[in-house]
Amino acid sequence: RKLKKLNGTIVSLLTGGGGNNNFFHWMFDVLPKIAIIEKYYDLKKINYFLCPDLNKWQLQTLILLGLKKEQCISSVKFRHIQGNKIITVSHPWLRSKNIVKDIENLPPWISKWLREKFLKIKSNKSFSKKIYIDRSDTVSKYRKIINEYDLKFILKKKGFKFVRLANLNFRDEVKLFNNAKIIVGLQGAGLTNLIWCKKNTKIIEIRSKFANKLYENLSKQRSLNFNKIESRPIEKNIKSHSVSGTLKINLKKIEKIF
Repeated sequence: RKLKKLNGTIVSLLTGGGGNNNFFHWMFDVLPKIAIIEKYYDLKKINYFLCPDLNKWQLQTLILLGLKKEQCISSVKFRHIQGNKIITVSHPWLRSKNIVKDIENLPPWISKWLREKFLKIKSNKSFSKKIYIDRSDTVSKYRKIINEYDLKFILKKKGFKFVRLANLNFRDEVKLFNNAKIIVGLQGAGLTNLIWCKKNTKIIEIRSKFANKLYENLSKQRSLNFNKIESRPIEKNIKSHSVSGTLKINLKKIEKIF
């Protein structure tokens, strides 16, 4: 916690703990602060951007926004800093004491700004039009589909390809979702990428019946063809958490949607 003195102007992009490694909070809490800043300041005249953290994909997004690697510093490494001028930004969407209400009603300008900034980037990868977001490598035992093997069997017969987002770079994620016609996935931060989808893309979100409507309402903002498969968690039922519990989904409901 040694004081680090930096010469110049510092913009703080700090947010709650979710901004450190959660994709949704990075995209909707952290990056929109840059959108606010650039209305009042020339980003080229900002010397440093203090970020919650700087893993590989976080740094990718910042560089694609025109920032330089040496401008971006992590609060995990630099816990105590001093600068000539420090600029802070209010939270882009949290407006009340009811976080569920606010997160279900995200301001449309954020998605619009993100699309304007990132949809123009190119990827050389080719992807299927039908994708299933495979989270089996990342979710905990409290957040999984217990009959996922059977679900994958059905989807494979229908021509779906299984994709693990952790294996893609940011450019490829944008193209994957922008290219897709049908997307199936368990509720989670990876569905933040729905903002890249073209209008009328069919979305099938698998979620706990206690989940919030974050991605459902985000889909409606983008005029996507949204569908949901809800199940009551069979273990670890935490009503206050949007995605809790092991789910056993009704496979017949899935087949009826197609």
